[in-house]
Amino acid sequence: MKNLGALLRLSAVRRFAKGAVIAREGAATAGEMLIFLQGEVGVYRKYETSERQLARTLGPGGFVGEESLFSGLPPKETAVAESDVIAAAVNRQNAEEFFATSPDLTFSIIEGIVGKKEALQKEYDELLADVRSGTAAKKLREAQSKASRSSALFPEGHGNYQLPIDNSLSEYLYADSVTCPVCGHTFTSLAVISSRLRRESSEEELRSRYKDIEPMYYEITTCPKCLLSTPSEEFAKVSKRLASRLDDELARFRPETAVREGYERDTFTVFAGYYLAISCAPLCFDDHQLIQGSLWQKLSRLYGDLGDQAMCEYSTKECLSCYLYSYENFNLNEKKVQQVSFIIGDLYQRVGDLDKARTFYFMAKTNKAGSNLIKRQADIRLDQIRELIQQGKGSQG
Repeated sequence: MKNLGALLRLSAVRRFAKGAVIAREGAATAGEMLIFLQGEVGVYRKYETSERQLARTLGPGGFVGEESLFSGLPPKETAVAESDVIAAAVNRQNAEEFFATSPDLTFSIIEGIVGKKEALQKEYDELLADVRSGTAAKKLREAQSKASRSSALFPEGHGNYQLPIDNSLSEYLYADSVTCPVCGHTFTSLAVISSRLRRESSEEELRSRYKDIEPMYYEITTCPKCLLSTPSEEFAKVSKRLASRLDDELARFRPETAVREGYERDTFTVFAGYYLAISCAPLCFDDHQLIQGSLWQKLSRLYGDLGDQAMCEYSTKECLSCYLYSYENFNLNEKKVQQVSFIIGDLYQRVGDLDKARTFYFMAKTNKAGSNLIKRQADIRLDQIRELIQQGKGSQG
């Protein structure tokens, strides 16, 4: 690359590990353009969804972020390091001198911007032609039909979401090499360093919120080859003798489920992991209803965080069904009985059955072997129930 010395003298050098997100679609911008000096970068559309599409691949001399530099607009695509990448950053402070001293590279950048403009114009012209010919609606129906066929893993109502995942948080995350106990495939999984978590608050349903990171995004381990999926602490415990049964269960999902490992973990992978774990649990664990209940509870929280009330309610009802079965059929110790009683009370309150919620909160409060924290929370909830009943809210039977 010509004028490399001048480029490095004028620019800050940025380094990205393989799998790191370099620029995220729609994210706040740093007001700089990155010119790649080493490595390979994939540029994606709809990166955080199941409709992810690789638009192009960039090598040395390629660049992203021109919208950010020239107009302050957020990126329209997501750039991901496909290998270790080194880039030079051009910003408003050094741009004038950079363009004055690097004419060859400046010409290449202008040529690339014009090429992008021509490609966008071509897409616009094709779309306009489809609208005028009446084929746009047909193509939309075909795309919707394809999306429906590719969502067998998810229940009806599950949409395309974008969780605020940041896999570059090295203070809280580390990459672990994991071998699938069923198919033997070795892959990279991100794990949370629990000792470094900093709790910011605790919510009424005993959910903790942490500074900078949401651990639920990383609590499921999924094999990208066979799709075995479980809570991370249970993954290595799965017996290889279950391979044929698991293969039969998971085979129907494989053609449409491409999960991403390590630093490439995305929203689709998070949700797919939870639903795959729900499918795997009955084959892997004797107490699978308890495990499924925990998975549904976390899904309800994820949907709630995203503002999808319908899917939050759906997950809450599934969660309640699992915990009720566990309460009625498992021989739980007293501490576990208290925990499950409080959870069931919370779930009944969420679905509006205040009378049953009050019953289970009372059991959690009066459990002699249970924790004082849950007793206090149950007492607070009982006060809430009394106020709600007085106000005539919720059912009582």
